[in-house]
Amino acid sequence: MARLLTKQYTDEIFSLDEKNGFLPMNLPIEKLPSQFEDLEILLQNMPFYLDKEKNVKGLLGLYKFGETVKKLPNYIEEVKLVEDPKLLLALYRDYSFVTSAYLLETTQKNYIETGEFGKYPARDSVPDNIAIPYVYISKKLKYHPFIDYVGYSLYNFKMLDYKKGMDYTNLWQIRSFTNLKDESNFIMIHNDINSEVPNLFLGMKETFLGLESSNSSNVINGLNKIAQTMTDINIRRKKMWDGSNHKNYNDFRSFIMGIKGNDKIFPNGVSYLGTEYETSQYFRGQTGAQDSIIPTMDSFLAVTNYYPDNELTQYLRELREYRPPVVQEFLTDLEEDSKNIFDQVKSFGSKPLKSLYDCVEQVFLFRNGHWQFIQKYIMKNTKYGVATGGTSITQWALNQIEACLKYMQDIRFEILKLNDNEYDFSKLDSYLLTLTKQVTELKKVNYDVELIYEAEGALAET
Repeated sequence: MARLLTKQYTDEIFSLDEKNGFLPMNLPIEKLPSQFEDLEILLQNMPFYLDKEKNVKGLLGLYKFGETVKKLPNYIEEVKLVEDPKLLLALYRDYSFVTSAYLLETTQKNYIETGEFGKYPARDSVPDNIAIPYVYISKKLKYHPFIDYVGYSLYNFKMLDYKKGMDYTNLWQIRSFTNLKDESNFIMIHNDINSEVPNLFLGMKETFLGLESSNSSNVINGLNKIAQTMTDINIRRKKMWDGSNHKNYNDFRSFIMGIKGNDKIFPNGVSYLGTEYETSQYFRGQTGAQDSIIPTMDSFLAVTNYYPDNELTQYLRELREYRPPVVQEFLTDLEEDSKNIFDQVKSFGSKPLKSLYDCVEQVFLFRNGHWQFIQKYIMKNTKYGVATGGTSITQWALNQIEACLKYMQDIRFEILKLNDNEYDFSKLDSYLLTLTKQVTELKKVNYDVELIYEAEGALAET
């Protein structure tokens, strides 16, 4: 029996189920208690702007963050007394922001002055007053001591009005590098999207129940629930175009850059002074690829069976380490329990297969939409070819898009083999043609971003 039907995936912060999805069970802690007062004050004064309209700059905008950090007390003794996991995670979030801001303050300054990433390296060591408590907290939580998706997004939001829910317009970052709408909306839309995830859990459970009991109605209903929820998620995802101006992405992109793969920015890695990580460390940066929606769909729908065996797939596997342990356990179990879902669904005939196809198509559309974000938010704005997670900007998204399309072709083949010509698969051919055009252009040394985007045709979202 699929473990999702019998096993609870929960720690004291997250409960992966049809009530919470991947969002925390309780709203994140917004303000640190009084024993961490100096850290709280530092974070309040950290953003590039304290008030953009009045041109009041914070420590990052004044380029005084680094020197101020060194005056912060070493809170290791206070941290050792913390038993509340919610406060530990809030401290993890806050030390993550302090660490990235400290390391990458000079990178952002140099970008503003030169318009280029990687022309000058970032700082390469974390002072012991930050490193010692940060590493202690990270090890206790079993997280890496570097800013990740949990710290930047899932445990970094506050509601402006509790009655208005999780729409991104009702959310704001607790901690921010810029204190600007474009940064806050950019990451809060990810939380907006995650508010749909409970319905994915409902759909997965109903599908598993149908497979266990050989009930085709449950299988179809469960898969249709997933397809509809992924459609809703894609609608929410498109809010990004209006919510966060792609021309302003580089205002905050520096601060979520990782160490690993960003050799120009971190040529010597990063040492955490006074800790076991004093020798050079290499961690991935914060990236939307650390979100768990698409890995969940890939695992449940068995898209993972179509992953190519290459470095980019290894990167996706590696990113599982940058999730809470309970999420890692969930994804491992789900992938194992769903590895034969294609064959299982196939045994029920063409209708469930079409429902499976619809699910995979929505995963493809999510990935393709994300690929469009990459084109507009990154490729249009900079020639620096490394993503915040440390991979090639132009390759890794297409790596998994191709996996979805191959899977969709196989499902279509099985449906047509059953002599069922009821369904229209013409869009699949246009998807494949788009991919071919884009790959052809990307192979050129001086590829044209506009031509790549034009190839999207009817898929273009702006």
